[in-house]
Amino acid sequence: MIALVAVTLLCGAACGALLGAQWAAPFAVVTPLTLFPLFYAYRFKRRSICVWLTVAYTAAQLLVGLRWVYLGAVAHQGPGVYYTSAIALLYECIPCALVGFAASFFAKRSAWRWCVAIASLWTLGEYWRANSSLGVPYVQVGHALVDTPFVAIARIGGTEILTFACVLAAAALFEASRGALRWRVFGWTLCVAVILLCAVAFDKPIPVTKPGFGAAVFQFGQVGAAGNLQKYLASFQRLQLGRGFAVWPESDLNLGPGTTLKTIRAAVRARGIPLLAGGIVTDATGTHDALMFFGSDGRIGGYYAKRHLVPFGEYVPLPALAHYLIPVALTRSLPNLSPGLGPTTFVAGNHIVGPLICYDASFPALARDEVVAGANVLVAATNDAWFAHAPGPWELEQSARLVAIETGTPMVLAGTVGPSGVIGADGRWTGRLPVRSSARAVFTVPPARATLYDAFGDAPPLVAIAFLLLLAATEWRRVRRCQPE
Repeated sequence: MIALVAVTLLCGAACGALLGAQWAAPFAVVTPLTLFPLFYAYRFKRRSICVWLTVAYTAAQLLVGLRWVYLGAVAHQGPGVYYTSAIALLYECIPCALVGFAASFFAKRSAWRWCVAIASLWTLGEYWRANSSLGVPYVQVGHALVDTPFVAIARIGGTEILTFACVLAAAALFEASRGALRWRVFGWTLCVAVILLCAVAFDKPIPVTKPGFGAAVFQFGQVGAAGNLQKYLASFQRLQLGRGFAVWPESDLNLGPGTTLKTIRAAVRARGIPLLAGGIVTDATGTHDALMFFGSDGRIGGYYAKRHLVPFGEYVPLPALAHYLIPVALTRSLPNLSPGLGPTTFVAGNHIVGPLICYDASFPALARDEVVAGANVLVAATNDAWFAHAPGPWELEQSARLVAIETGTPMVLAGTVGPSGVIGADGRWTGRLPVRSSARAVFTVPPARATLYDAFGDAPPLVAIAFLLLLAATEWRRVRRCQPE
């Protein structure tokens, strides 16, 4: 039993590393193999063991893949990040514990029913983990297929379809490994072939810049830092751009009435180039992390308020419960921003821009809202300077690439230190700035394409997966009635 726990923890840590490290991205397709210890428990162990091993695997996965949150507090966050992150980690493991509990009921089912049930349970549990109030959408098993040809199915049903496919393939491979020798050889040969295909054929070099007209991306560090606003303004005043727009990163600039707002408006009016700039906006509904749009004449065309705030980073979730779990001294030190109320689009030349801010770009449903509202290009502004050299920026990049694929819409990613550039509707970078450099470049924005995910969203695949779970759990029998002779 001790050996099984140790192997499970190691596999969970390996999964987190594969999904959270830049160098491992082409090889992340091996992630499903880390589920094998859990599958062994689900088939042969008691219910309590299934639950605790699932929790241990998930905790190890998140601690490694999200170590920039749980283990990497930086100076401006203070010691409270450890306390609140421990609570968040506990919450993250609740749906996984339920997956382990439910999986134990399928141990005696036939192979195909067992495989379908495990894949369905894991997908539904991961959806809850990623999209609940405290959920973290990073380090999902479906992300393992971002650098493979199979990612195309995300255009049909989003990340959930990818997760289902990953876990189903892993379960089938596990079952094949228990069978005849020829099936073991076939299964492992297929797995190795897929890994090599992903590592060689889809690991393309990334261009640093691509000149053209469309989107000007600025990356000069935190806008609100001493002297940095002047760098952004000076670079903007030298910008040569045709029919397009410019993007600054997310920031803590006060964009209320005042000198800063007047200065930015004057610069935009002088250049005649539309600009999206991040900052803090206060209105009747509260204080918002916002992305403000300045038209080519310098007038304010509105602003987008971040809709999915970072739990414990930008607000205190479940305040009634948090009052008992978190010391008052910590809750007072945490920001208390208000979420935006809905999608917003801005018209900039030939582009209809759907804005997103940092964490928003990891939720496909939020991006889909913008596309349904008419956006043909997504813009995600983020402040990624506080990640230091941890895997946070790469996880955001991975999520942003998948969102672009799911919605079929190119994404302009503007970070304070990067990665920054333009991601096409196929999830590949069409142009990119060097990470951790002070730079600005103009990139061509590629065309968008319609997807089934845009039309139907998450509901159809989730309903279909739930039905498959019901099918795997139920024995369907035809009752024949005896006819009298």
